[in-house]
Amino acid sequence: MKGIIHVHTREFSYDSKVSFQEIKEFCKKMGFSFVALTEHSESMNKSKMKEFVRKCKKMSDKNLLFIPGLEFLTKEGYEVLGIGIRKFLHKSSLEETIKFIHKNNGTAILAHPCKYKKLPKSLDVDGIEILNFEYDGFFPCPRSLKLLKELREKNKNVFGIFGLDIHRKIHFRNIFVEMKCKMNEKKLIQNFKKGYFQNKNSFFSLSPQNNLNKISKIFCFSGYKVFSCLKGTGKVIFKILRKIKIIK
Repeated sequence: MKGIIHVHTREFSYDSKVSFQEIKEFCKKMGFSFVALTEHSESMNKSKMKEFVRKCKKMSDKNLLFIPGLEFLTKEGYEVLGIGIRKFLHKSSLEETIKFIHKNNGTAILAHPCKYKKLPKSLDVDGIEILNFEYDGFFPCPRSLKLLKELREKNKNVFGIFGLDIHRKIHFRNIFVEMKCKMNEKKLIQNFKKGYFQNKNSFFSLSPQNNLNKISKIFCFSGYKVFSCLKGTGKVIFKILRKIKIIK
């Protein structure tokens, strides 16, 4: 079973331009069976959270499961994905946010570590994004892979995961996680926490524990560097295309 994580909709996230229906059509086309939504916590309140959970249930069917969740912005400026979360939390510290996610049976994942100039000294998360398409492109961020290694030296259960960070159709990519599991939200979340999945994209496959050999590391590092060099130019081009409404 294949699925995607780190997805925002325009119905519930202030900066997203894609709808539930558009995401559903993309997933059907790609053969994805589940979507772990992570709407921005800044866009939420208690009533809107309830509406969001109802929408996930309504849009789910026998072939596609929408899993509710939030991307929490902490007081320190970090962002943590809470997959499977059905309750809202006001802006809190990193430690309090992670505790809240765990208390509510969610999976806590540090989003896009390469975004931060300074990484937290202590981090009790279940996993981290070692690839975030919005920030890293198609290849894992070397800094994130290093962080994963450091975290796993203290806790062997910490996993690395690929996220899309969908806000626009340009983010609709063949970057996903694959696992052997029935269409059941609780079991899916358990598999995430245990690291029972495989990260995949159009170029390679990577375990949650990071099984890259030396050749693969060189390939990924080179790909990441190329993407980073092109990113600045790409941002300018995308900005122009969005302005003239060629892309959303």
